[in-house]
Amino acid sequence: MNVWLALLALAGFLISFYIYYTKKNNQQLVCIIGKGCNAVVESKYNTLVGVPNEVIGMLYYALILWSALFALSPTFITIRLFVSGAAALAGLGLLSIQAFVLKKWCEYCIASAIISVSIFVVSWFF
Repeated sequence: MNVWLALLALAGFLISFYIYYTKKNNQQLVCIIGKGCNAVVESKYNTLVGVPNEVIGMLYYALILWSALFALSPTFITIRLFVSGAAALAGLGLLSIQAFVLKKWCEYCIASAIISVSIFVVSWFF
Protein backbone atom coordinates (compact mmCIF):
# COMPACT_ATOMS: atom_id res chain seq x y z
CA MET A 1 0.00 0.00 0.00
CA ASN A 2 1.21 3.48 -0.79
CA VAL A 3 0.28 5.65 2.18
CA TRP A 4 0.96 8.94 0.37
CA LEU A 5 -1.31 8.04 -2.52
CA ALA A 6 -4.04 6.95 -0.14
CA LEU A 7 -3.85 10.18 1.89
CA LEU A 8 -3.79 12.40 -1.18
CA ALA A 9 -6.71 10.51 -2.73
CA LEU A 10 -8.73 10.75 0.46
CA ALA A 11 -8.11 14.50 0.69
CA GLY A 12 -9.08 14.96 -2.96
CA PHE A 13 -12.21 12.86 -2.51
CA LEU A 14 -13.28 14.92 0.52
CA ILE A 15 -12.79 18.19 -1.37
CA SER A 16 -14.78 16.91 -4.35
CA PHE A 17 -17.49 15.57 -2.05
CA TYR A 18 -17.74 18.92 -0.24
CA ILE A 19 -18.29 20.74 -3.54
CA TYR A 20 -20.81 18.10 -4.65
CA TYR A 21 -22.69 18.21 -1.33
CA THR A 22 -22.95 21.99 -1.20
CA LYS A 23 -24.12 22.25 -4.81
CA LYS A 24 -26.64 19.42 -4.38
CA ASN A 25 -28.10 21.15 -1.31
CA ASN A 26 -28.14 24.60 -2.98
CA GLN A 27 -25.69 25.97 -0.43
CA GLN A 28 -22.81 28.35 -0.94
CA LEU A 29 -19.23 27.14 -0.62
CA VAL A 30 -17.37 28.64 2.32
CA CYS A 31 -14.42 30.40 0.70
CA ILE A 32 -11.60 31.46 2.97
CA ILE A 33 -9.28 33.29 0.56
CA GLY A 34 -11.80 34.87 -1.79
CA LYS A 35 -15.34 34.96 -3.03
CA GLY A 36 -14.95 33.30 -6.41
CA CYS A 37 -15.54 29.68 -5.40
CA ASN A 38 -19.21 29.57 -6.28
CA ALA A 39 -18.72 31.41 -9.56
CA VAL A 40 -16.07 28.87 -10.57
CA VAL A 41 -17.97 25.72 -9.61
CA GLU A 42 -21.17 27.01 -11.19
CA SER A 43 -19.50 28.07 -14.46
CA LYS A 44 -19.97 26.33 -17.78
CA TYR A 45 -16.48 24.88 -17.38
CA ASN A 46 -17.57 22.71 -14.46
CA THR A 47 -18.73 19.79 -16.59
CA LEU A 48 -17.19 17.29 -18.93
CA VAL A 49 -19.69 15.65 -21.31
CA GLY A 50 -22.47 16.71 -18.97
CA VAL A 51 -20.90 15.24 -15.82
CA PRO A 52 -19.95 17.75 -13.11
CA ASN A 53 -16.22 17.97 -12.39
CA GLU A 54 -16.75 17.21 -8.71
CA VAL A 55 -18.41 13.87 -9.61
CA ILE A 56 -15.53 13.04 -11.96
CA GLY A 57 -13.19 14.04 -9.15
CA MET A 58 -14.88 11.74 -6.63
CA LEU A 59 -14.67 8.83 -9.07
CA TYR A 60 -11.02 9.60 -9.88
CA TYR A 61 -9.95 9.93 -6.26
CA ALA A 62 -11.87 6.76 -5.29
CA LEU A 63 -10.04 4.89 -8.07
CA ILE A 64 -6.67 6.19 -6.87
CA LEU A 65 -7.51 5.31 -3.26
CA TRP A 66 -8.52 1.80 -4.30
CA SER A 67 -5.34 1.40 -6.33
CA ALA A 68 -3.20 2.62 -3.44
CA LEU A 69 -4.79 0.08 -1.13
CA PHE A 70 -5.21 -2.97 -3.36
CA ALA A 71 -3.77 -2.74 -6.87
CA LEU A 72 -0.21 -3.97 -7.03
CA SER A 73 0.02 -5.37 -10.55
CA PRO A 74 2.43 -3.58 -12.90
CA THR A 75 -0.34 -3.18 -15.47
CA PHE A 76 -2.62 -1.34 -13.08
CA ILE A 77 0.25 0.79 -11.80
CA THR A 78 0.91 1.85 -15.42
CA ILE A 79 -2.79 2.65 -15.89
CA ARG A 80 -2.76 4.66 -12.64
CA LEU A 81 0.22 6.64 -13.93
CA PHE A 82 -1.58 7.43 -17.21
CA VAL A 83 -4.86 8.36 -15.48
CA SER A 84 -3.12 10.49 -12.86
CA GLY A 85 -1.18 12.27 -15.61
CA ALA A 86 -4.42 13.04 -17.43
CA ALA A 87 -5.97 14.29 -14.17
CA ALA A 88 -2.93 16.49 -13.47
CA LEU A 89 -3.19 18.03 -16.95
CA ALA A 90 -6.93 18.56 -16.49
CA GLY A 91 -6.33 20.23 -13.13
CA LEU A 92 -3.74 22.56 -14.64
CA GLY A 93 -6.10 23.31 -17.52
CA LEU A 94 -8.89 24.19 -15.13
CA LEU A 95 -6.51 26.44 -13.18
CA SER A 96 -5.73 28.22 -16.45
CA ILE A 97 -9.44 28.74 -17.05
CA GLN A 98 -9.78 30.24 -13.58
CA ALA A 99 -6.85 32.58 -14.18
CA PHE A 100 -7.41 33.69 -17.77
CA VAL A 101 -11.10 33.17 -18.56
CA LEU A 102 -13.09 33.43 -15.35
CA LYS A 103 -10.56 35.60 -13.49
CA LYS A 104 -11.92 34.10 -10.29
CA TRP A 105 -10.38 31.58 -7.95
CA CYS A 106 -11.77 28.58 -6.12
CA GLU A 107 -9.46 27.47 -3.35
CA TYR A 108 -10.99 23.99 -3.37
CA CYS A 109 -10.32 23.69 -7.09
CA ILE A 110 -6.75 24.90 -6.57
CA ALA A 111 -6.26 22.32 -3.81
CA SER A 112 -7.71 19.59 -6.03
CA ALA A 113 -5.35 20.52 -8.86
CA ILE A 114 -2.37 20.46 -6.48
CA ILE A 115 -3.49 17.08 -5.18
CA SER A 116 -3.86 15.74 -8.74
CA VAL A 117 -0.36 16.86 -9.68
CA SER A 118 0.97 15.42 -6.41
CA ILE A 119 -0.71 12.07 -7.11
CA PHE A 120 0.93 12.00 -10.53
CA VAL A 121 4.35 12.76 -9.03
CA VAL A 122 3.95 10.14 -6.30
CA SER A 123 2.67 7.61 -8.85
CA TRP A 124 5.71 8.27 -11.02
CA PHE A 125 8.20 7.64 -8.25
CA PHE A 126 6.49 4.83 -6.35
